[in-house]
Amino acid sequence: MDTQQNISPFTGQPPFGSQPPPTIDISTTQVVLAPPQFTPVQTASEPPFSFGSQPTSASTSQATPQSVQSQPESTQQTASVLPPSNSQQPTSLDIDRSFPPLPFFGSQPPPVQPPPLKTQPLPAPGEINADVNDTKPEWIKHSTFDLDSRAVIIQVENTLYKQLTGILRQHSQVLNDIFALPQSFANEGTESNPIFLPGLTSAEFEDYIGWQQNLKRPSPIGTERELYLCNVLKVCHLWNVEHGQEYAISELNMMRLPAPRMLQLGGRFSVRQWIVGAMETLLTTPFLILTDVNFEEIGLKVLSILAKSREAMEKERRIIALTPPHSSDMPAGYGCYNHSSCKKIWVDIWFKRISMDILHPHTPLPFAQVLQRATTLVGDSHIHQCCQDQLLTQLATGYTADQLRIEESVKASAIGAVCEFYGLGRD
Repeated sequence: MDTQQNISPFTGQPPFGSQPPPTIDISTTQVVLAPPQFTPVQTASEPPFSFGSQPTSASTSQATPQSVQSQPESTQQTASVLPPSNSQQPTSLDIDRSFPPLPFFGSQPPPVQPPPLKTQPLPAPGEINADVNDTKPEWIKHSTFDLDSRAVIIQVENTLYKQLTGILRQHSQVLNDIFALPQSFANEGTESNPIFLPGLTSAEFEDYIGWQQNLKRPSPIGTERELYLCNVLKVCHLWNVEHGQEYAISELNMMRLPAPRMLQLGGRFSVRQWIVGAMETLLTTPFLILTDVNFEEIGLKVLSILAKSREAMEKERRIIALTPPHSSDMPAGYGCYNHSSCKKIWVDIWFKRISMDILHPHTPLPFAQVLQRATTLVGDSHIHQCCQDQLLTQLATGYTADQLRIEESVKASAIGAVCEFYGLGRD
């Protein structure tokens, strides 16, 4: 009786678990996998099934376990590889679901060899740039960074410094003209014959070089920073380094130094804005609060200009305070029927309010604010409205307006004299 093998319709292999375990050959100490032995397992209720086969009767398809076991081993192996006798050819519904064999655990895939590199022989020295018609590019020299630099030895006081002439010439037109001159001696700029820079100290030159070359150094604060900026400003002023002067002036402005110190620095380094600001402050500052150091910073010549200017302003202040304008010739307004009363009110306002403000010992009223003060007080008084308009118009446009501008003219004259003393001119 022919037996039928229980083969999976999807993989074409016996079901998992029907294979006997592999045998081990102890004599060679190698694991040998024996060929699989397929033992079909069939039951009476579930006959083998394959796609495209017709169901069979129980009498022809059933096989008892005893009959299967009684068959010889050769017959069982033959039956395990042959399809059922009553099966038909596979139809179009049969699908090939076979999978490639899986590698053993621990095995590694074969290494992938990279493709060979394509190498080309190096061109000969004469063949380089042969494809550009053997023409050399036209080089353009940069106007700023084309530095003709050489190392020279510079002497400041008793200290030698080794510097590059290109860096020094780049920032200063004065040094550019000096280093452009032909050398007088063959060994000029060496340790045996260094280039001497007069008018500078070693500290001033070192601060300038540190700022110019942006050397990493701790930023000074307080008095040290003021000295550092003054050293940079001095060298830049001496060698006409404009951007260095702008940097030092801007930094010193943020420090808000006292007016006498700013006046001294402005005269030393020819900074006109410092002179103007300091003089405007000193012309209204009492001398009692100034120290001896402040007077030394101001200097004797400038101090005399300040004293004379302040005396002239005080004289004009007393004259204006004790002489009420238009007290006798105050014009009468249209519709004013008691003009004498308007005059008396105006004289009282001037002596009792405006004059006292002008002569105040601590906070005197500036001349430029007298007209505004008078407008406020007259508007709140009982002077007739038409008389108020006539009076305020004459105060703004008449002789009194010129008298009130005396303070500004005295200040301008004093500032011009100080600027002329420092060689900057009056304008």
